[in-house]
Amino acid sequence: MRSPFKEGATPPATALTAPPYRRLSVPTAWILILANATPALQAAATSEIPILGTSVTDYAFALEIESWTGTTGGNISGTSDLAPPGSAGGHDQEWFPDAQTVGLLYCSAEPNSVYQCDVITGYLEEYGYTVSATPSPTPMTSPPVAQTACDNSDVIYIPTDNTAANNTESHRQRGHPRRSRHRR
Repeated sequence: MRSPFKEGATPPATALTAPPYRRLSVPTAWILILANATPALQAAATSEIPILGTSVTDYAFALEIESWTGTTGGNISGTSDLAPPGSAGGHDQEWFPDAQTVGLLYCSAEPNSVYQCDVITGYLEEYGYTVSATPSPTPMTSPPVAQTACDNSDVIYIPTDNTAANNTESHRQRGHPRRSRHRR
């Protein structure tokens, strides 16, 4: 495919950020779309231009592909930011041997976080933990939700979640007093 831009010229860069499922009008002159995060991938979905995704936890979940074969089956490819979920329960047992309840603290508006919490719940239950999901629908509700999660859990698990990450200091302040209970 021949680039529509003059040789040596820098093509314009446009960040694709949009709410989930709001389709963007994509110029046909583009030769590639780089979609950073799930909402951008969902908004950019087109069959005419190759799409490279990044910061997408699970492509099947993000693109609602029911019978996943390991590829999207189209013009979409990319990288995943999913950490190995099976190791979390083992780490919790090693670091907090007396813990019985794990609170999942995440933003319910982030599809990647919902997916990760669904997956990690099974692993944690296999390790014998009681799992308490505490979603926060918006960044504004995150601090009080974090307090509830800390009050009702021995250990807090936060997935790869932008909203939770942006509130890390607030979460740390709420969870810090209970932390000493599990120190050796």
